[in-house]
Amino acid sequence: MTRRTLAAVTLLGCLGIAPAPAAAYRFLGDGWIVTSDSAIRWDPFPLRFRILENDNLPDDIGLDASAWREVITRGASRWVEIPTATIDIEIAPEPATLDQADADDGVNTIGFSSDPVFEDSWFTGFAAFRWDDDGGGYIGCDIEINPDFVKNWSPQDPVRLLEIVVIHEIGHCLGLAHSEPHPMPLWTEDPFEAEPSFLPDPVMSYSNSYGLDLTEDDMTAVSLLYPAPGFLDSRGSVAGRVDLDGRPAPFAYVQAVRPGAEGARAGPGPGAFADENGEFLLEGLGPGDWILWVHPMLVVRRNAHGSRLDFSVAEGVLEANDRWRWITVEAGAGLSGVEITLRRGRGEG
Repeated sequence: MTRRTLAAVTLLGCLGIAPAPAAAYRFLGDGWIVTSDSAIRWDPFPLRFRILENDNLPDDIGLDASAWREVITRGASRWVEIPTATIDIEIAPEPATLDQADADDGVNTIGFSSDPVFEDSWFTGFAAFRWDDDGGGYIGCDIEINPDFVKNWSPQDPVRLLEIVVIHEIGHCLGLAHSEPHPMPLWTEDPFEAEPSFLPDPVMSYSNSYGLDLTEDDMTAVSLLYPAPGFLDSRGSVAGRVDLDGRPAPFAYVQAVRPGAEGARAGPGPGAFADENGEFLLEGLGPGDWILWVHPMLVVRRNAHGSRLDFSVAEGVLEANDRWRWITVEAGAGLSGVEITLRRGRGEG
């Protein structure tokens, strides 16, 4: 017997909606703070999907059953082709019936939903996980996509948007959570002369509606779950705490930035939110020198369900140099006890 316990919903383009800081740790699992060790993951491969019968393909976008299969296949290949991960995804030749989209039958499905919950909705889709009630773990994942959502996202290319959704939802089935849109180009005072293209939204971001390419944030996260031979030995981690005015800085955003060579731009690496005690963990960093760029958050409130915090950046309280911390990462090793102390009031006059 199996049960459905989690539905991960994609809201493309909603820059004003922030996920819970736990979700910004990139992994799905129990509790707020989820590391790669405690994250759920698919085992064994291949992760095999059957496409739902296409009698409810979205109208008026030039998509037939063959083209839809190609979209799904391309989306799956984005994850399979990551060189630092070992992932196997199959799209079965035989279709699945619509009633198998929400059934505890061991068949992983992907396709357009007939669920009335999507009517007049901006939801694009969800990945529904299935667990063995007898303690056998994660055994399935069904992906349902709103056939009407493309009407809400004109004038963007609807087929391209569908491919983005497919990539995103397969990422959930692999065990990745929503990540916050990288705040550096959105909220910074420009310490690196950042521009929007400098840190593109990860595909797993709440707000991603622009790019098909997986960012380093996406690829590092999934590689921690399904490492290619030698990957873990070639990477390191850094853990520490962020303080603001002598107190823990809850949900501060910590971005790993790779210093550029002389004359070259700096490059982004993984980023994560600290927890409510200001403690953070960045995994999967390559060896060498990094800059930790820190941005404190001003927590506004917890929502009624307690599942997400609405917060805003604490603007104008720090000089740029207060936000940087140099570290050196060694392959196969963890750097712990990194203390980053920020002080309010500098830069205000």
